Amino acid sequence: MFVDGYTGVPLLTLLKMAVKKRTKAAAEKNQNLRLRTTNSKFARQIQHFIRTNEELFRQHQAEQEEKRLILIQQLQQAYKMENEAMNQEIKKDTEPTEPVEPKRPFRIPNILRRAHAKRISTALRKTKSTEV
Repeated sequence: MFVDGYTGVPLLTLLKMAVKKRTKAAAEKNQNLRLRTTNSKFARQIQHFIRTNEELFRQHQAEQEEKRLILIQQLQQAYKMENEAMNQEIKKDTEPTEPVEPKRPFRIPNILRRAHAKRISTALRKTKSTEV
């Protein structure tokens, strides 16, 4: 799954948020037409972006799956080696390098940016309060 480079948020998450906000605004008969049209336009733009780059998404998912399997094998080997020699460390670069993600042709509305930031901050606050 592609993540937006600017916000670090998965595109499908943004799409779900836009659709949810659009349906909520329509259900509440929100008079703020900007809120309704912005989110529906944004949802259409993301859907178009995903459709046009579908092959790239499939290739990216396949590579991520391969890298995940390789990482699991490396972790298993590292665990075995750690039992044999406690002082050895394994450092491997697991960051995907290919394929290059195309530049996104749409702008993420501030409404969604703020909503996602608020959702993340409340989740972090909850985890911090449960840890204490």
